[in-house]
Amino acid sequence: MSDEHTIAGNVREGAASPLTWILQAERGRWRLNHAIFLSYTLDLGFFESQVLGLVRGLGSRVTVVGDAGAARPDPRAVRQAGRAYLAGLAVTSGAFHPKVIVLAGDRECLVAVGSGNTTLAGWQDNAELWTVLRGGTEGVPAAVHSVSAWMRALPGHVRFSRGVIEALRSAADQLETFPVTANSPSVLDNLHEPLLGQLPEGPVDHLRVSAPFHDRGAAALHALVERMRPRHFTVAYQPGRTVVDAPALEELIIDTGGTLVADLEPRYRHGKLIEWTVEDQTFALTGSANLSSAALRRVTGAGGNCELAVLSTVEATLMPHFSPVPARAVQPARISLPAPAPGPRLLGATLVDGALHVQLVSALNRTGRLELSDISRPPDDWTAIAEVGPGTLEVMVERDCTPGSHVRLVDAEAVAGPFVPVLDLARATRTVTTSPVRQPPTLTDLIANSTLAERFLEDLAALRRAMRELRASTASLHTQAAWQKEVAIADDRLGVTLVDLALARKRDDRVDTGIWSEDLDADETEAGLEEETAESVDAVQNDPDGPPQGLAEKQRRTLRRWALKLAATQDVIATVDRLLPVRMMFTLIAMEVWDDDSWFPLVADLLVDFQQAEDPPPEAEAQMASIAAVGLALLRWCVPSYDHGSENALRYAAVARAVEHLLPAMDADIVAEYSSELEKHFGTALSPGAVYAVAEKVVQADPVNDALSALEEQGRVAHADHPAVIHVLGDWPSPVFVALAAVAAAQTTRVAAWAHGTAKGWVLLVWRNPDLFRIQPNGDLVVWNHYRCNQRITPRAILEARDFTLAERVRRAAGVHPIPEAVDILRDMGVDLTKGLRCARTADDR
Repeated sequence: MSDEHTIAGNVREGAASPLTWILQAERGRWRLNHAIFLSYTLDLGFFESQVLGLVRGLGSRVTVVGDAGAARPDPRAVRQAGRAYLAGLAVTSGAFHPKVIVLAGDRECLVAVGSGNTTLAGWQDNAELWTVLRGGTEGVPAAVHSVSAWMRALPGHVRFSRGVIEALRSAADQLETFPVTANSPSVLDNLHEPLLGQLPEGPVDHLRVSAPFHDRGAAALHALVERMRPRHFTVAYQPGRTVVDAPALEELIIDTGGTLVADLEPRYRHGKLIEWTVEDQTFALTGSANLSSAALRRVTGAGGNCELAVLSTVEATLMPHFSPVPARAVQPARISLPAPAPGPRLLGATLVDGALHVQLVSALNRTGRLELSDISRPPDDWTAIAEVGPGTLEVMVERDCTPGSHVRLVDAEAVAGPFVPVLDLARATRTVTTSPVRQPPTLTDLIANSTLAERFLEDLAALRRAMRELRASTASLHTQAAWQKEVAIADDRLGVTLVDLALARKRDDRVDTGIWSEDLDADETEAGLEEETAESVDAVQNDPDGPPQGLAEKQRRTLRRWALKLAATQDVIATVDRLLPVRMMFTLIAMEVWDDDSWFPLVADLLVDFQQAEDPPPEAEAQMASIAAVGLALLRWCVPSYDHGSENALRYAAVARAVEHLLPAMDADIVAEYSSELEKHFGTALSPGAVYAVAEKVVQADPVNDALSALEEQGRVAHADHPAVIHVLGDWPSPVFVALAAVAAAQTTRVAAWAHGTAKGWVLLVWRNPDLFRIQPNGDLVVWNHYRCNQRITPRAILEARDFTLAERVRRAAGVHPIPEAVDILRDMGVDLTKGLRCARTADDR
């Protein structure tokens, strides 16, 4: 979440995210022409899955620009860049570091200047500071025109990839159509003058600062204090998170009599604040500038970053809540500079008259080569397309490429740099005049829209065909490269959101661990002290809205019909294609689409199909195992442990056999994710602990324990006197059938059970398939009987008919003589009948 300082005729403060502003524009039925997002780091995968569809749906042409040196795109998550929007890069002598959002149409506009990168962390997780300027045809704050003037001036100080300059100028033109009717804060930049030189010289009553990054020697903070000459000076920092030169900061605080305070905000404090008070009036400088010389003391293009800030008056301090600490107590973040993404960098690749115009960030010293990965192929399939000579900054390649494909530069040592998407400028910058660009559906979309649901089933079939082709061209699907190809194909066919749902995958769990993947734990938490260091890629979470609840009966009938088709998917090859229908079925069940448990065979059939699959790729074993375990627990909820003969019980047993080999690979976190919706509906029966308990019984295959559980569900108290001997406590009118129920519940080839009768008698049954021995007293004698069962006549069949005559009676000598086979079985079980039946728990002696 972000702290929003909103200016639109009045001032208010509150919690907001840039995504909130876009959703407000959607609810207000804004019609946009331009959506500009300027940032230091970018996560284009997050942008495509969470933002692009919304702004394109408002009719806008979309431009996203980040620092070329910080770009580390994920080839499996970036599928629309260059086709549905312009993904640009910027180069300057420092860092391209502004955080600016512009939404502009003919009647409305919104301009936001702040500290949050275009990542999920920057838009939701971190504590950020934003100033939001709103307006329209009736007028805008003057700062809106200041931002438009800054965008016009940027190309004179920053080098951009193709198409960005035109997008900035066109958006500036749009902003300047609105009249200025409101006073507003000042917008400060460092294109011509350092930011520090634009601040008052002081003295000020109180100077307060907070920023995630300080430079070495606290040089920028020293300069700030010298300029503003505060009577009181306060520095806030987050223990273990703020990057600061601790000895230099301690010396400055002691020399100035300042105060060090600990910011105990649990979120990462990424907002930047310089705040001062003069005669009871408080001023705040917010925006992108850290407490570094590159941000505050230098101009863009001369070793300084490109920064944008807002200077405003505030009614109350924006300083975080804090606790004073001794200056020597500062606990800086560890200085651990992450390795930059290897290889030479491209600035852009644009289609121009059937050829490919490629821009380099910097020239090579030795000849390298350009490589292309077509968007229709798996992302790690690369083809060399041209050589790049030394000293070259631009190359024209006579090749007509598919827009959205990926191009990278490989140096003379065969080290490849990050890719850039192939840009079709006309296509990427067109406005949407009729309907939004088709985005891959979410689960909510599928549940709410039957047409999309049918299209999804077609996409599943397309995924299946694609996986057959992959299988034919790949020796084994068990290599990491093959698994990455499988997931990439699924991402492209079904959309990242649905694949994330299938794999219980959060966006920082994505499968690509190659050198081109996002470093999701990089600089923002482990940056160094150098002045050029700034924040980097933020972790991405994918948390789509849940499905609609409270469905009407007509909707429920539609969804039940769709579930039948979903469960009927046959000849499945892809792992994702197996997981996703099961996960979707869980959601439909939790939504009470069915009035009863008629969903049972649908889930059972989907899980039994796991048996037809080859062993899953190692990277997907935990997902396969975890979803199978949750499915087992769901099915078990409908089948009591003592039920072994019903249709549902037989289906459950088949599922258990089908998935038993997978279960040891379960993962607790993934189980919790898969069971989350079901647990809300079924309670503790579908809690992760209950899921593990069901899976453990299947894996351990302990028939005696299973029988004890089944007897307990029937209200009977039983325990095992010996590993394979069940003792049912109590006095029963028909103890023989009580013991037989225990034997039938065990479903094993060898088990014994005994129970007491109301007349103080007892019965002992010994089962070793196909022989059933019945031992019980008759007066002073003990009678032994021998029955032989078969495939049709089992102990359960005898129990249900309550008739031992169903089984073949094996003729023996006088029934009062022990049967040797039964005696041997009992002896193997640890029972010696010559010493009587003994129960250690109750001291019974029979």
